[in-house]
Amino acid sequence: MAPIASLLASLVALPSNLLVLFLVAGLAALGLSRRRLGLTLVGLSAAGFLVLGVLPGGFLLLEGLEDRFPPPAPPAHVDGILLLGGYLDTATLETRGRLTPLASIDRLLAAAELARLYPDARIVVTGGEKYGLAFPGQPPEAEAAARLLTEMGIDPARLVVEPRAVNTWENAVLSKPLAAPRTGETWLLVTSAAHMPRAVGVFRAAGWPGLVPWPVDFRTRGGWATWRQLRAVSTGLAAADAAVREYAGLVAYRLAGRSSSLFPGP
Repeated sequence: MAPIASLLASLVALPSNLLVLFLVAGLAALGLSRRRLGLTLVGLSAAGFLVLGVLPGGFLLLEGLEDRFPPPAPPAHVDGILLLGGYLDTATLETRGRLTPLASIDRLLAAAELARLYPDARIVVTGGEKYGLAFPGQPPEAEAAARLLTEMGIDPARLVVEPRAVNTWENAVLSKPLAAPRTGETWLLVTSAAHMPRAVGVFRAAGWPGLVPWPVDFRTRGGWATWRQLRAVSTGLAAADAAVREYAGLVAYRLAGRSSSLFPGP
């Protein structure tokens, strides 16, 4: 029950859902002649939709995360590549008969590119069954990703597959004994730019040496271009949801002692 309760709480706390709740509650209050309360809730909802959806407020929240770790210069030598999960919908294997890439598929594509650039590097692919409760029997994401990397021409002997992790902390602690990283080695940490602060904090707390953050999957354009990133209201709200989820994760992991700092940086 705890995972289900956690999921429900996180859904309610997302800005897009919260704004809808404010709107519904406000209209209900107006219907019950609670004029001041109703107008306040409706006004908060309208302001939230304006700032986060119409204006680039959602993208600006996300940009603060994505700018934390700028893309580095390619190292001269790399011992390993850490590919964190979250880019494949494995549940569609059962329902549609094929894997479906998610918006963060750039993680997998970047890892394949780096694997070719550093042909001697090992590739750690970590990720378990994300939808196990709803779709039991689906393949772990790491195993599906390993097959895709092999089909892209990556030697399977280079792959270290960790198929059990279902969150960032487990990515770090379950992958470490399999990869056995040593002091002095260089490991590229590949994940979405907005997820990078949390990932770096977790891997540092887990004692992983030689980390070089390699952010990919940027959702904001950066700088002044972000202010002109006006799209559908739903897109701005999705950016706000993603940002709030990451900021909440940073706080939760720090409180749980699973991150090296509240807002890890270079």
